[in-house]
Amino acid sequence: MDQFSANEIEIQTSVPMKGLPTLIDAIQLAGGITQDTNLRNISIYRRLPGIKKKYKKNNINILDIIYKGDQDQNPFLFDGDIIKLAKANQ
Repeated sequence: MDQFSANEIEIQTSVPMKGLPTLIDAIQLAGGITQDTNLRNISIYRRLPGIKKKYKKNNINILDIIYKGDQDQNPFLFDGDIIKLAKANQ
């Protein structure tokens, strides 16, 4: 079996985007989800304006995008947004 260093392996990710990126775009660019991802509990933290570092949290259910076509569950992302994917309960 061949051994490769991190410098020798090149990963090509091509996700065409027009306009602002969405949650789904970001997940695709990050490599997707695993079978352990809780698709009903994805959190997006967005910093609120002001000097103090306060964040607004929004919970997303990706299954609503898949089964209901609910595009409200696929928000546009802005610089500084933080996405957290929870692990599914075993």
